[in-house]
Amino acid sequence: MRHCAVHRALLGLLVTCTLLCSAACSIGAQPSAPVSSPTSMLTQTAASAPPAGSAPTPAAGATATRSSRRIGGPTPLRRSQSPTSTPLPTLPPSTPTPTTTPSPTAFVQKPTSAFVERPLADLSPDAVAFLAGREGPRGAAVVVPQRATIYTENGDELTPMASVAKVMIMIAVMDRAVREGRDLSAWELSMITPMITVSDNDSASALWADLGGGAAVQQTLRSMGLTASAPNPAEAWGASRSTPKEVALLLTKLALGEILTQPMRDRALALMSAVIPEQTWGVTKGIPTDKPQQAFVAIKDGWLPTQGGWWVNSAGLILPVGDQPAYAMAVLTRQQPSLEYGIATIEGVAERVHAALHAQAAATPSAGR
Repeated sequence: MRHCAVHRALLGLLVTCTLLCSAACSIGAQPSAPVSSPTSMLTQTAASAPPAGSAPTPAAGATATRSSRRIGGPTPLRRSQSPTSTPLPTLPPSTPTPTTTPSPTAFVQKPTSAFVERPLADLSPDAVAFLAGREGPRGAAVVVPQRATIYTENGDELTPMASVAKVMIMIAVMDRAVREGRDLSAWELSMITPMITVSDNDSASALWADLGGGAAVQQTLRSMGLTASAPNPAEAWGASRSTPKEVALLLTKLALGEILTQPMRDRALALMSAVIPEQTWGVTKGIPTDKPQQAFVAIKDGWLPTQGGWWVNSAGLILPVGDQPAYAMAVLTRQQPSLEYGIATIEGVAERVHAALHAQAAATPSAGR
């Protein structure tokens, strides 16, 4: 009898292990879906800030479970083990594969430094009216390259970025590689991929330290003409501050080819387009779920509970949806009553901006092209 019981236990364990292995293999076997390069598609469519250096302290025991999600897999290589050139990362299912394309400047006659700033009310009075009725400090910026225009509402509001800062970390790492005349190392790639696609915090901290902290990131941003952003000089990269206008401009510079090299830009946008679905709320609101095949959305959201309320932010690049022009948008908030309230604030603005661009392009087709 004792032997039979042992045999049954072993058989149960064997079946369980077999099922787990089968499930893991089926997940890993899903292929990536290649699409046109985001920069190629762009060519075809020819945030009261705290005192400097300070930030609210996170509430005791509070955690943001979404931003701590990890990618499974082997332990990443140390930087000293990294080869000079590496292949593209293995990304989650349905990730666009970056490809080499011509520089996307055919339809842009001015650099972003020459773009004109106008009130967001000129684009969408409804978005401004909605934003005015929401709680907490908040700001928004929409950059429409085809119009060489930046539409803002509290666009210079300096706001803690939370995980939106990871876009700046990624760009700083890529810029360093470009300046050193090399591709991303295997270690860098193994950190950037989960940092962007699943908002992994440990990867962001490792890259932040490897870069040399906030001073190095700030130097990179200033070299790109972004002087208002204030990366945190300490280890807390999420307390780095920027404005809606500069965050939206950074994404625009990335898409238009003003920064990095084309392969690096394509890789950055491909990673931002591969963010897991539960982290693609925010500025994507209003884009049809059945968007045209050529539409491309790159996004990074950020959120953190603090003693003074939630920081809730979203920034993204939308290349074109239907008859709309391409645009970049950033909505940054703080002191929000809850995560859900902050998301509703951002999505209320995004939905109205999307509707305004669609209506204007439909009424005057040339206005969006």
